[in-house]
Amino acid sequence: AWLPWICAGLTSNEEAMQYYGLDQVMLIEFNKLCMRITTMLALPLCGCLAPLHFLYGGNAAGDDNLSRQGMANVVHGSVVVWAHPFFAWYVVAITQFLIFDAMGRFMALRSRWLANMPAPRATTLLVEEIPEGRNTEAEMRRYFDELVFRRPSVRVVHVVKDTSELDPLLQRIEVLRLELEKKGPEKPSIMAELAGLETSTKILREQLDATDELNTYNAFVTFRDRQDATIALKIFSPDDEEEIVATVPPAPEDVIWRDLLADPVRQTLRDYLGMACIVGLFFSFLPCIVGLSTITDLDNVTEKLPGFKAFVERHPAVESLWNGLLGGVAIIIMMSMLPTFLMIVFRTFWVNKGECFLQQRLQYYYFWFLIVFVLLITAIGNSLIETSAKLIEHPTMVFALLANTLPKSTHFYLNYLPIQWTTHAIGLTRNSTLFKFFLKKRFYDERRALELAEPEDQDYFGMGSRSARFTLTMVITLVFCTLSPLIVVLGWVEFFLGRIVYSYLFMYAETSKSDLGGAFFVQQLKNVQHGLFIFITLMTGVLLERADSCYPGAIVACIFPFMIQTYRKFHDVFKWEHLELNMLRDAASKEVTNTKGHYKQPSLPSPDQDGFRLPSIATSNELYKVMNILQSRIGRC
Repeated sequence: AWLPWICAGLTSNEEAMQYYGLDQVMLIEFNKLCMRITTMLALPLCGCLAPLHFLYGGNAAGDDNLSRQGMANVVHGSVVVWAHPFFAWYVVAITQFLIFDAMGRFMALRSRWLANMPAPRATTLLVEEIPEGRNTEAEMRRYFDELVFRRPSVRVVHVVKDTSELDPLLQRIEVLRLELEKKGPEKPSIMAELAGLETSTKILREQLDATDELNTYNAFVTFRDRQDATIALKIFSPDDEEEIVATVPPAPEDVIWRDLLADPVRQTLRDYLGMACIVGLFFSFLPCIVGLSTITDLDNVTEKLPGFKAFVERHPAVESLWNGLLGGVAIIIMMSMLPTFLMIVFRTFWVNKGECFLQQRLQYYYFWFLIVFVLLITAIGNSLIETSAKLIEHPTMVFALLANTLPKSTHFYLNYLPIQWTTHAIGLTRNSTLFKFFLKKRFYDERRALELAEPEDQDYFGMGSRSARFTLTMVITLVFCTLSPLIVVLGWVEFFLGRIVYSYLFMYAETSKSDLGGAFFVQQLKNVQHGLFIFITLMTGVLLERADSCYPGAIVACIFPFMIQTYRKFHDVFKWEHLELNMLRDAASKEVTNTKGHYKQPSLPSPDQDGFRLPSIATSNELYKVMNILQSRIGRC
């Protein structure tokens, strides 16, 4: 077969989980879910509703053949509008049914993932806000063994230490090692500097490990079994007002150690600054997107450039190319830059604790930015403040606002989805990673160049960004499925390509990433349900505007109570974060044989390192004196 890589999409979830994480498996499953939803919608919408629009709509679309299959072909007061409430009920009911079914199947995979979680992550908690005097290994062990469980329960405690002065030295060592690995003649000066730094920092790391002077108020506590860890997690959860806070930690290799060194008092201010930057980023992007929509509208351009208008009249194909391609390409390029700006804000101002948690935060914010700037931008218009003021004064105006703006954009989204297919093709080539590989290969051997070229850009190609974009595509398909049934077919093709392309990338091309066990998938399902609320609001407004009576719109509005009830049920029924008690006992009865990493800072000696240990330094002043000496040695080099 000339395309054997397509077979990667045919692997079972159990087999796929052996090669890559559950997060990646569930991204493929989300594409499969969307294929099932669009298949169930395409049969009645394209087989029944679209012919009704075409044959009995009243030919409101005129010569616009693409609109004749949609609501744009239905004249005001047509009897066809009475079919829409029942199709709207069908769309919501079948989507919710399949979402609940997918969530139920995910629960089984999630339970298996939790049961097979390797040590020490399975039995470790991140303990924060430790009071002064208890932030030592001995005190934390005594706290849990004597005060909480009244029996030996703690296996090991790793208190996070303030290594902010040591980290630059270790970074310098990494830079020197990379210099030595480069092709070319030997570098005796670099070798001498590296040997001196390694000797000095080894002593300093041992001294840091022995002292409690630089302990922070955070610690990783590893328990003897999972039951004790789960009990401690429930007792000291962030919702309870206890003196310490316990949360589930990221994987050991995924921890962002510098975030654990943040000062709690200063961090409060940084949180507000980060949110202010998000708001500023939103209002900065808004005029750019509005300007793009103006530039990509051919009527606006020809009105202000008469010469260009004459050119378009001489070449009619330019009009189709301009309206069909330029707008979608411009918005995709613009929104592809947004994850990088968001990640800069997240890393600069907020505490994320782990790279996966950082991706999860990106998924949340990026999705809502996409909803506003890609889906709702036509409803917002040129002024967000003016539109918001009108909605605050007249909240029911939201129905008319969406009804008068979004249906006019169906052509844009019919072009937008096929343009998305090209982004998958570009991602399949991994051109940015390939470019980095050839660049690194000029200085390093092939194996080392390959290591340095990975992973791909995690701002745009990370799980958070990918999950948000696929969810947006599903929401667009749902929102416009009854206004333009053809979009359901285009959506199916989008998710089919996503399933094939990313199955191959995860299996054969990309390196393995840290895993949150399907947390991105759960957020995707929630966001799809948010999209259903937009769909109900839009169809209520459209039918109130198009029908002679209020009854079709009222029938659609009655979906709101059903949607609210099922949305709450989704949150109440599916407790996916932790193992159930009976499964927890089964998992605890099994001996944990697979271990992966440890929760001791990489700046400190490894916990299994057999090395000498110098007497601890009496005061932190002496420790800082040693650090300053080492810092000055680097400054002279």
